Amino acid sequence: MDASTAYSVQEGPSGVLQDCCGILVHCKSQDALDLYNQGLLEYVRYYGNYMNSFEKALELDNEFFLINCMLGCLRLLSKSPNDPLVIQHLTVVNQLTPEQMLPREKFHVDAFKSYAAGDLPGACVHWETCLMEYPKDVHALWNLYKGRVMLGQCQQLRDSMSSVMPHWNKTSDHLYPFVLALYAFALEETGRFQDAQVAATESLEMVSHSPFAIHALAHVFEEDKDTNEGIKYLTSNKSNWEDAVNSNHISWHLCLYYLDVDHFDVLLKEYDSNIARKVTPDNLLAILDATSLLWRLHCIGVDVGDRWDKVQECCKALIGTHVLPWYDVHLMMSLTHTPAGSEATAKFLLAEQLIKSLQQYGESNQCKVANMVGIPVCQALVAYGKQQFEEVVSILYPLRYNIVHLGGSRAQRYVIVVTLIHAAINSRQFKLALSLITELKATKPRNHGVAALFEKVKQMIDS
Repeated sequence: MDASTAYSVQEGPSGVLQDCCGILVHCKSQDALDLYNQGLLEYVRYYGNYMNSFEKALELDNEFFLINCMLGCLRLLSKSPNDPLVIQHLTVVNQLTPEQMLPREKFHVDAFKSYAAGDLPGACVHWETCLMEYPKDVHALWNLYKGRVMLGQCQQLRDSMSSVMPHWNKTSDHLYPFVLALYAFALEETGRFQDAQVAATESLEMVSHSPFAIHALAHVFEEDKDTNEGIKYLTSNKSNWEDAVNSNHISWHLCLYYLDVDHFDVLLKEYDSNIARKVTPDNLLAILDATSLLWRLHCIGVDVGDRWDKVQECCKALIGTHVLPWYDVHLMMSLTHTPAGSEATAKFLLAEQLIKSLQQYGESNQCKVANMVGIPVCQALVAYGKQQFEEVVSILYPLRYNIVHLGGSRAQRYVIVVTLIHAAINSRQFKLALSLITELKATKPRNHGVAALFEKVKQMIDS
């Protein structure tokens, strides 16, 4: 369906037009719809400034239901529900009655309301139900992808993608390669590495610059391939992803490969060029990449110079926002890596402030995750910063199978496992450390870093 195709039907308070998914929407003007379509295509392809396109569409039609839902949900990725812009979008949709909405619009309005109320799982159910009726609604599909990953619910994402894929035609649907790339990621996250590689490769054969497909393959290399293969793949294909919206995150994957083979100088150069420059208080995903990488380097004793400084300043501004407990865990990393001294004391006070704020978080679904996993992990990070390594182990070891509830991908959550293993080593619990590394070897059989750490700890036990 061409993005400019439209119906001139009039219904309700504004016109009813057809979007690039081939689905009817309320919209006052074709120009606003064209910008919405442009934003959707940029969002799906991960090229261009989709936020700018959506905002321009809203300027032309400030009552555009789906735009308010989309912008509200995108802002909730990095803002609290109390953010003025989120409230502004919510105010528009709260004025709607069911009679004013088309069925597809009602799914999106209900999803946004649930998300803003702290019920991201409920929002995912609304998007999932929407896809049962409208399997080509990429607005719902991409929001569902974001939501399920943030919740660590990749099995549910895989199942949703499995039900959607038969409705997409490889020949006639021009967005098929990008939808297939999402499916590849869902397959990888649920351990179907070979299937994921096949799907991602097929996507790239159709569109060589598909960032989501490249991202899915990056995960496959991390989990199931030789690290050097990952380095070769991402560096040789850099022109296909370096201008993508998620280029800093793909760079993060490349840095993980360099970390595995101890190429620290190259790693830090890549970090400076493609990750650090995107770190701002408004870019939480870049903050996650930066803190996760710097913390891993901290755990193995690599000097990163003053690279923490910019990250810490951004993190300080975010204390108390509580977008997700997973984000709070990364904010905590920035506060607890500091060596002993007066500066460390001040940062540990901020760390304690963050924990107290989490304890007063409330009663939403994510608050339950914070109480069950988020707060204990933050307490473990404080203990690690104070070099109380036995305490770290006592907290994290019983929790290690619940870390998935924090959200993120397998590769992202690995930072907690790294913390636990190095706490075990630093507290001279070598047999525990070796047991944990052996578990990793079973899931990452070709990972150089895991193999090297296994040999290192084995020698510690033997000596």
